[in-house]
Amino acid sequence: MKNMKKLKDKICTKVFALLGAALMIASCEDPYEDSTYINEDNLPPLALTMAADSTATEWVKVLRYAGMYDALNYALDPFTVLLPTDEALESFYTAKGVNSIDELGVEFAKDLVLTHTIGDSLKVDDFVKYISVSGGAGLNNLAGEKLSVFMDTTEAGSFYLVNEAKTSVSHVLQAEIPAYNGYIYRMDAVINPLNQSVYDLLLAGGNTGDANRFGIMKQALELTGWADSLSVIQDTLWYTSGNYSLKPRYYTLLAVADETFQKDGIGSLDALVAKLGAAADYDSEDNELNKYVAYHILNATSDCSDLLNPLDVYVEDAETGELIPQSADSVKLIDTSAENLILQLTRRGTVPDVSYVFNEQAEAARFLPSNSDVLAKNGYLHELDAYLPVWEPEQALVVWDLADYVSVKTVVESFGEIYRPVEPVSSECKVPLTSLTDVYTYEVGGDGVGGNTYYNVTYVNCKKNLSEANNCDRVVFNLGYMGWAQMKTPTLVHGKYRVELDFVYTFDHSFMRTMSDGSNGGLLKMSFDGEHEIMTAPYASVSKNSVGVYSIVLYDEIEFETTSSHLMKFIIMDAAASNNSKFSLQIDCIRFIPITE
Repeated sequence: MKNMKKLKDKICTKVFALLGAALMIASCEDPYEDSTYINEDNLPPLALTMAADSTATEWVKVLRYAGMYDALNYALDPFTVLLPTDEALESFYTAKGVNSIDELGVEFAKDLVLTHTIGDSLKVDDFVKYISVSGGAGLNNLAGEKLSVFMDTTEAGSFYLVNEAKTSVSHVLQAEIPAYNGYIYRMDAVINPLNQSVYDLLLAGGNTGDANRFGIMKQALELTGWADSLSVIQDTLWYTSGNYSLKPRYYTLLAVADETFQKDGIGSLDALVAKLGAAADYDSEDNELNKYVAYHILNATSDCSDLLNPLDVYVEDAETGELIPQSADSVKLIDTSAENLILQLTRRGTVPDVSYVFNEQAEAARFLPSNSDVLAKNGYLHELDAYLPVWEPEQALVVWDLADYVSVKTVVESFGEIYRPVEPVSSECKVPLTSLTDVYTYEVGGDGVGGNTYYNVTYVNCKKNLSEANNCDRVVFNLGYMGWAQMKTPTLVHGKYRVELDFVYTFDHSFMRTMSDGSNGGLLKMSFDGEHEIMTAPYASVSKNSVGVYSIVLYDEIEFETTSSHLMKFIIMDAAASNNSKFSLQIDCIRFIPITE
């Protein structure tokens, strides 16, 4: 396929090419209908290749019904199509209780096609790269979902694909069927599209299939307006140029079933309203019912393992090599969608009797494993075993990872890179975060920046030499002399804290460590809420020229009067930030350590 256009890997053009192709393919009308295809090679394009396949008759109907048939013929970028056979689609229709694709609707058909299309031309060896003991984690389809790859041990060179929600397994029957603009893989089963919202999952009862399971919570979500929010998969952002982009939304819902409410004498929505003492202005953020509902919604896509991190700290068994959780109890505070209201999650017990409890010192709640980790297109649903009223916990250690934001995750993964890797990466990525002004408000100094190694704000994951970095990543600021940035902290319980900064030192920072070549050690002026100003030079504190994560105390003691988020700001006071090409400020995390009297 000598004229096949290869996508450039790990650069900005790849993202825009894929997004553009995906939007083109998903458009309401086929942009290439009635066009004449001209091909310099002997191979026909993807859709024509499938049209000539006797096992692909029904899939071609799906393509045409979705308005994507000609788009796959004329797409400027190559694709890989995971082609379910006619028999696989018939079984899928039967399971859905329909006879044909038109009974499921055009939008569903589009989701189905995007789920079965990958934005690159992949050979078998490319799929094999994603195979691991637990399955691959980085192979994305055009629907934005991850596909895990598992080797078929009974047939050499064959493999299975498992969708992100783990609701379907599809086996490759025939691999690398060539087309002019990509490859086709014949599959024995349909990959279920992930097209339900978190609210859809609530209506369906999660994994239980009981549509009446969450009746009270459903009414509470509708009354407060949160049902509309949980139903949104993505927002369309329009620009003055007429262009637009799609911004995904993510939520995690801690759901409470009617039978659980009844344990506390709450048999109806009116009973819940009375117990909370809520007024009738349900759509107000200050309303007690609204607070209660928002308290059960996290602005993130978090499965149970995400929520438990870093409560589960693992050690390796010397004999078996198995990773075993440490026995020490630990506490984590979690921000909710209710302003200035946070959850406490506590880990108790030793292996194998370990438990995780929300708000342990109040009216505690736990996950119901059978109906948790239920994946939606825009997040997760977890069911709780208690109704979990609003409660303010005591102070606890807060580790603020400056990359721990849904929008950062979205941008990093849109570049095809690994966000918060569970283990060090073999090759670091550098992803620009300059567009995320809702997270990082910043201004470049008047003298500009010293070099172009990093963007003004850059996400970088970590290799093995920086494996001690929190979540194996960091945020790099390149703002020049007198450049500044500010961000909101997580919600902190009122009280006194010792504040420490964890930062990354590389060999490029040697001149900053020795305060030579015009550097004063990366001097920063820092403040919270426009107060508590300090001066600190983190890189001057590094005692040896050794790559690693280092810590410096910012405040021996600082007191916050209210339980809330706070505005942290730093100004770069090192002139080398504008005139030295190797200058960069690389922050891993900031730790707020409670001071109890």
